[in-house]
Amino acid sequence: MGKLSSAEMEQLVDQLANYICSLPNGRKLNLEKAVMAVCPEKYDRLDLLDCSLLRAVEKKVNRTDTIMDLTMSENVLGGLPYRMDFCVWQQRLQKVKIVSDLLVYGPEPKQGAPIKQVLTISSDGRIAFEEYGYNRYADHGMKPGRKLQCTIEKERAEKILLYMANFLQSEPDPIWVTDCGSWELTACWTDGSEEKVSGARWEPVSVGDVDLSKLIRKEIPITGLAVFTS
Repeated sequence: MGKLSSAEMEQLVDQLANYICSLPNGRKLNLEKAVMAVCPEKYDRLDLLDCSLLRAVEKKVNRTDTIMDLTMSENVLGGLPYRMDFCVWQQRLQKVKIVSDLLVYGPEPKQGAPIKQVLTISSDGRIAFEEYGYNRYADHGMKPGRKLQCTIEKERAEKILLYMANFLQSEPDPIWVTDCGSWELTACWTDGSEEKVSGARWEPVSVGDVDLSKLIRKEIPITGLAVFTS
């Protein structure tokens, strides 16, 4: 038999998407295993190295609360996992808030120097940023500074939140150092629950080889973002 018709391919995409959405949170698999679980009789009629099937299934799944996470694979070729590996997450982050405390032990900051930043990233691409400067005469030693709002592409925001979700799923235990500033991450999930984790601005916060501070600075057009590290 030859390749699948467009109608058969559309049916296969629906079957694979429904199967993936039924899997437990954190399940790792690849496209080949998914096809063999759903419709093994069609396996020989597919070119699994053609990324169009994976992308079609991912697009279908992404319309739900389930995530096909392609960032988990260590073997990436041309932006795609070589063996079409992915991980299934059954919960999305709706938004995250990162509070960066820039005060450190040492000389008194200059008047107006940034000492605190608050960055909120929402899944629809909305970004809110607030910065506070040092003021020895003000309450709590600081006064409001820059206050910005902008919007980035939804896909870029979801990319950031996906890495944040992976970071939280890893059950991080950040190192605390008392003289270099700190950060606090508040994550809001789609089921309404919240999760908080905090640490020192001492070492990079990473998922694999992806530095989350560098990723955020790359995707969000706001200068001087402190985030997790200098």
